[in-house]
Amino acid sequence: MLGCFSIYTATAQNGKPGNGKFTISGYIKDSSNGESLTGATAYIKELKIGVRANDYGYFVMSAPAGNYTLIFSFSGYRIITQTITLDKNIQINPLLSMMSLQAQEIVVTGDRTDRNVKSTEMSRIEISGEKVKSLPVIFGEPDILKAITLLPGIKSGGEGSTGFYVRGGGPDQNLIMMDEAVIYNPSHLLGFLSVFNTDAVRNLEIIKGGMPANYGGRLSSILNVNMKDGDNQKYIFSGGVGLIASRFSAEGPIKKNKSSFLIAARRTYIDALVQPFLPSKYKGNGYYFFMT
Repeated sequence: MLGCFSIYTATAQNGKPGNGKFTISGYIKDSSNGESLTGATAYIKELKIGVRANDYGYFVMSAPAGNYTLIFSFSGYRIITQTITLDKNIQINPLLSMMSLQAQEIVVTGDRTDRNVKSTEMSRIEISGEKVKSLPVIFGEPDILKAITLLPGIKSGGEGSTGFYVRGGGPDQNLIMMDEAVIYNPSHLLGFLSVFNTDAVRNLEIIKGGMPANYGGRLSSILNVNMKDGDNQKYIFSGGVGLIASRFSAEGPIKKNKSSFLIAARRTYIDALVQPFLPSKYKGNGYYFFMT
């Protein structure tokens, strides 16, 4: 027992624990008022180890002798970096100063999840153009008239057809409008695709019941498609290559904050794809469509 006591005393006087490491400890506080910073961190860069200060701002960690870089940090405070030579137990009491951040106002907008059942507008659904492009469609071509058939109460007129039935009504009983202009023939490519280029569509709304008086003349539903105005802040280019068609769009400011342009184009190459499979008497018909 006496021998053990003597060894411990000698080690303690040397300031070096038996495992060959020294300790770094102290209190991390606020420089303005001296308050302890609960949860502040102390980190040794070279060893990639760190600790979290307790409720009193106290931290302690151990490391072998050497030269190290200590980093003290806390959310909302400036980071302090200090270089030390660790050859004995060291106590450090860093003082962190608050850091002010100037940020622009952030406005978060959105619709309530129960808006469709609490709104006074009956049977009205609105979908953004970006959401339409994320839905699975035929031949990889995003299409508005195919996307709305996934909504309740709307049924497709069949594969390869842009017609749709709303609550039992016929395809001819649907009013289709684009920026308040009536579209009488909304299909292309023998009914496989619609005339709407999704790259140029901002949003669409479909009303399945209780139609307003200004949309008179149809019995089943109203599909109102709103086109983009074009970005008046920056230039944006987008496009896509599909199995039967390719598309491209460009938009940007003509005069910033005042005017803008939007160009969207689409062309099919179904004429080139079907040529090897057509009978000789149909060769060279060159059936395709393009739209700008």
